[in-house]
Amino acid sequence: MIIGRLQNRKGFTITETVVSILLFAMLGSAMISLVIHCIRGWSSGNSNISADNSLHVALNKLSQDVREGSAATVVGNELKVTIPQLITDAYSEEYYVVGGTSKTYQYYLSGNTLYRKIDTGTAVPFARGISSVTFSVTQTTVLVTFTSVDQTGMSKTQRQGTARIVMRNAQSS
Repeated sequence: MIIGRLQNRKGFTITETVVSILLFAMLGSAMISLVIHCIRGWSSGNSNISADNSLHVALNKLSQDVREGSAATVVGNELKVTIPQLITDAYSEEYYVVGGTSKTYQYYLSGNTLYRKIDTGTAVPFARGISSVTFSVTQTTVLVTFTSVDQTGMSKTQRQGTARIVMRNAQSS
């Protein structure tokens, strides 16, 4: 008689169904929580990397230009660097001629973009993702402090970097 009842049994009981639904809900909840945590971690890491890259690109590019300078001045929030004339001799060696024809490089921040303008030319974007910049000049040295900010998803990162750049062609007094 008991064997006959077990053979006619079809489907699951309500208790089995509820227990299985609860187990799947718990597993689903854990998986969603894990995915959200991973996305936040990726977002934070990506924001850090992007802010670091913006900062390093700006510092490296500006350092390359300013090193070749012979003089620099700060007017307001703008840096002006005088770059001496570059000549090439018969042996394909390049030299800077201090006192000859020179170019003036002007750097300034507008929005989150650092711009460079050469002489009276058009200003071109030099570095992006820069939220603030300060310049100071002492004889043969230019001190630059950048702050870069990046936001990826919900994660916002701010980085600050400072560079002390010595002008190779400056005449010390």
